[in-house]
Amino acid sequence: MQNLIYLIIMVLAGGAGWYGGSWKGRDAVQAVAKYQKLGEEAQAALQQAKGQLQKDLADKDAKFDAEIKKLNESHTQQIQSFDAKIAGNTKEIARLTQVSAAGQSRIAGLVKQRDAAATPEEKKKLDTQIQAEVVAQKAVEVEIDGRKCLPVPVPLAVLADWQAVKP
Repeated sequence: MQNLIYLIIMVLAGGAGWYGGSWKGRDAVQAVAKYQKLGEEAQAALQQAKGQLQKDLADKDAKFDAEIKKLNESHTQQIQSFDAKIAGNTKEIARLTQVSAAGQSRIAGLVKQRDAAATPEEKKKLDTQIQAEVVAQKAVEVEIDGRKCLPVPVPLAVLADWQAVKP
């Protein structure tokens, strides 16, 4: 009988162990399921973030392409405007050269008149006129020199300095 009691105790102990072990296994299964679900949620969040980043990148690419196109169009327009200025520049230099020659002849005529003037008042009046003509002549010569330099490329560093000091 004593063996029967030991046998019953062993069966009960085995059943208790099996039941306890199966309970612990359920917790592990539930924990695995929980972490698996968290992993799936994280994967979905990752895919959503990737999609948003790709959309943002595509938007920025489109914006960049639009800005590049706008800059290219602006550059083309500036080049055409510059070419038009250069094309009319030669005619303007020729016209200003004629104006300069006429100014030189007026100055020469005024100098002759001053040298031939009889009174100091006339000489002073003619000197004033000569000075005014010389100032006008210098302005024309500066314009001619500037227009002769117009087609010459300017270094970018000089342009950058000039643009930084705009009034």
